[in-house]
Amino acid sequence: GQYEVRVSHAPGSNRAAKVPVTISTADGETTVMWDQQRATHPPMWSSLGTFAFGDSQTSVVISNEGTKGYVIADAVQFIPVDSTVTKVVDSTPANGAETGPIGAASSADPRQVEEIARATASIKRWQAQLKALEAAAPPPLPEAMALADLPTPEIGDARVHVRGEIHNLGDVVPRGFLQVCGSGDGALRDPHTSGRLELADWLADPDHPLVARVFVNRVWMHLMGEGIVRSVDNFGLQGERPSHPELLDTIALRFVRDGWRLKSLVREIVLSETYQLATDYDLAAAAIDPENRLLWRMNRKRLSAESIRDAMVAASGLLDRRPRFEPVRGFGTLVSGNSGGEQADVNDVGEACRSIYLPLVRGYQAPMMTALDAADPDLLVGNRPTTNVPGQALVLVNSPDINVWAESTASRIMAESDSFDERLRYTYQLVLQRTPAAEDRHIAEAFFGGGPSSPEMWREFVAAVFAGTEFRWLD
Repeated sequence: GQYEVRVSHAPGSNRAAKVPVTISTADGETTVMWDQQRATHPPMWSSLGTFAFGDSQTSVVISNEGTKGYVIADAVQFIPVDSTVTKVVDSTPANGAETGPIGAASSADPRQVEEIARATASIKRWQAQLKALEAAAPPPLPEAMALADLPTPEIGDARVHVRGEIHNLGDVVPRGFLQVCGSGDGALRDPHTSGRLELADWLADPDHPLVARVFVNRVWMHLMGEGIVRSVDNFGLQGERPSHPELLDTIALRFVRDGWRLKSLVREIVLSETYQLATDYDLAAAAIDPENRLLWRMNRKRLSAESIRDAMVAASGLLDRRPRFEPVRGFGTLVSGNSGGEQADVNDVGEACRSIYLPLVRGYQAPMMTALDAADPDLLVGNRPTTNVPGQALVLVNSPDINVWAESTASRIMAESDSFDERLRYTYQLVLQRTPAAEDRHIAEAFFGGGPSSPEMWREFVAAVFAGTEFRWLD
């Protein structure tokens, strides 16, 4: 008879979208493509269609040949489509009368048909109400990831691995804090907890001198170009000594007393006279303090890779400031679905969003960002290395994405005015936030050759300004 074939599975984005299923029936073989990323009968059943099964040998073969993603099948279900129900009982009743199978080829109970119709109508009404409620749902509330340290008897102390060998076990060492870094014996208050909550309390204790100083030093480094302790990742004996230890302690103490407020900390530093110093060079001061450890001038700071990219996209007029809540969606199954059957296809830097919303894949970094000293995603980098090498200018000139942004910037410039002087002025205001000097005008006239300027020439000129040192450094 006619049977609907259904398969049970767990749908998901990392499942295969085209799974070949070959069904052998009385009518021959039929191959259908099964999409495992969704269920036609939620939550776990998908229908492959209705087929005629006879007395001959039949089969349902699910294959993963040529698929991309995981192929999983938990059960196969055959549902009869005929409306008749056959029930076979003893054909010899107690009274001796001969009778055929009871209910053979009889119609379904009209009361059941009516009940099913009413239930179906109710389901449709509820589905319509649910759809209307989902359409009118308020925006989701902000969410934040939080952890809870729940006691469990499974947590216990660990044994020492002698010389680092996993099979060479020594004594059991009770968990706790280093006694040299705190008061008391360092033991945990509750031996059945992991100790993470107590560690967090210890780090955030107002009497803890280290955390606030490390944090304040990093903020100072980002604002001033160098930290009061230049080795921002190392406050130990192998790190550098602070140039102004009293200043570091004072700012850290104020930071803690102000409730660990970052905005207040930044405001206090940027309103200081030290922050507002120029980067001008002074020969006499350099003879006394060549490394500027006493802060007699502001350090020259190179923009980060993300800031350089954002500045180019902003100048092009293409920058989309909207946040990206799912930055890896659409960038390949390996990235978004954790499937090993397909290679990652990660767009480097071409999307015109802020760099903070670009997809970040461990073990991979866009070549343009690498050339501009972006941090390695696999490492904790408190202070990035800062280089100024010819390779950076070559990347900024030859990158296809940067050429797209330079072309869009050139279009904005040419639409601003027909005058060469006005276009040059707008270029410097848009890209470098200043007006061109006489030397800048001389260089531009030599570049354009005094003739008519084409869009291609303005694109190349903008790309050259992008590649200049002034664009990457702050004075």
